[in-house]
Amino acid sequence: MRCLKFSDSDIEQNKWISTHEKTIFQKGTLPEKTFSGVTGTVSKAVRIKEMTVQVAVPAMFALQDGRRERPVGIRRLEHTLTLYDLAGEKFVGEVSAADPSLLHMVQSEALLFLFDPAADAGFRQHYADAGNGEYRDAHHVLDQGQVITNAIATVLGQSAKRQATYTRPVVVMLSKADTLAEVFGEVLTREPFMLNERHEHILDLRYLLAVSYAVREMIKRYSPVVFNAIEAKASDVLYIPVSALGHSPIQVATNEDGSPVMGPDPARLRPSWVDVPLLYVLYKAGYLEGRKTPELAKAPEPQILERTPEGVSFLHPATRCRDFLPAAYTDIKLRCPFTQAEFMIRGDGQ
Repeated sequence: MRCLKFSDSDIEQNKWISTHEKTIFQKGTLPEKTFSGVTGTVSKAVRIKEMTVQVAVPAMFALQDGRRERPVGIRRLEHTLTLYDLAGEKFVGEVSAADPSLLHMVQSEALLFLFDPAADAGFRQHYADAGNGEYRDAHHVLDQGQVITNAIATVLGQSAKRQATYTRPVVVMLSKADTLAEVFGEVLTREPFMLNERHEHILDLRYLLAVSYAVREMIKRYSPVVFNAIEAKASDVLYIPVSALGHSPIQVATNEDGSPVMGPDPARLRPSWVDVPLLYVLYKAGYLEGRKTPELAKAPEPQILERTPEGVSFLHPATRCRDFLPAAYTDIKLRCPFTQAEFMIRGDGQ
């Protein structure tokens, strides 16, 4: 988006980011794992309440509005954007809401979860049977439902309001989307942007929500525990497919014990949709423009069972099973990724 100036606010602070970039794009290897609170390289010791605590080092960026004139309703943008990267293992097992290394989470404008389908038992079982080699790889299977539940519970436990539900935006990023080409192959080649009247790129919310529906349905089917954990704890959720590399890692070397060292092929690096989660959060915060344009394509409406302010209960047009969709998905032509059935639920009872 050309109206947005994005730059390092502290080069030394962000040195670990540039190190990761060189590791991937120049050396063709994968960086070390994210800091989990016990191990990892992106951390430092600080004093909090007379205790020495090992905390994650954030990445800090300067955000500025590059336009001379701002559209009505768009806030002036001159802020420091702070991003924390925590490993899922940090939230496995018992997690204390009073953990001082997690105090920053309650101040966050949004939470972004990277859901790894290749580390999920349900996705692995289905796609290993379908012949996808990456899902047959015997790396660890992480209880991502527990990770998400504990992470959101930590934020709610730290909050002075003691809310039962997290109301700020939650973005669930389905990683390795390039391995699910039969569903997201064409999606990853078209980013969810459109031009407004000033010829500026803005978020195409209609297309973004249509894609989100497909990701939501896949997680609901193959990983219902994770899906229920998310939907039970958060009220504003968007699901986005992302691909950090654009291809599966290849063997780049061999360890002393003969085991392969996997890494990216620099010539094939094609990151896709990796910027969309952050841009969506900035849109939700009121700093970027997005638009849900009217749906021009026609699609039948399924049988509606109940409407509430939160969403709509209906009968799935193909399976005839009871289903529910949040209100944000109304007035958009949706396609079920399993049955290919297309439908659209009208908003406001129309």
